[in-house]
Amino acid sequence: MTCGNSLRPLLRRGSKSHPESAPRQRQRRLRPEEVEQLTAGYLAGIEVKVLAERFGIARQTVFDHMRRNKVPRRYPRLGPDEIDEARRRYLSGMSLADVGDRLGVDPGTVRQALVRIGVAMRTLMGETAPAEQLSPTGTSGRSLESRTWSIRGHLHSPE
Repeated sequence: MTCGNSLRPLLRRGSKSHPESAPRQRQRRLRPEEVEQLTAGYLAGIEVKVLAERFGIARQTVFDHMRRNKVPRRYPRLGPDEIDEARRRYLSGMSLADVGDRLGVDPGTVRQALVRIGVAMRTLMGETAPAEQLSPTGTSGRSLESRTWSIRGHLHSPE
């Protein structure tokens, strides 16, 4: 077998005789007017997933176009009315995930908004931790031994 013959199987990859290889990704280049339409849709608040489907591109490509055109990245945010609704629903016992589903945002977005307004977060055991102990990302500057937890309005420290 010569060197050329040993390369033939490698050169055949992607052919019909080797179905295990993935098809090549087709690149979709947007024309300048399409980029303008994409940007207008993004600025109008159309969901990135919808824009990606409409233009036949990946979600990341939408973000790449926005970055290249210096369009500020938008994040799902809760307005004052939505934050109030999130607070009411969470305090009534709904989980962050359920509140987020209801409002169309990630549970982390709900959590950050609630911590920002001082709502105590429940632990997995159903206890609540005072909001001043938690940063919006859920970490605490205090050690576990010094934390004070609020259970049904009564404060106590773990022993």
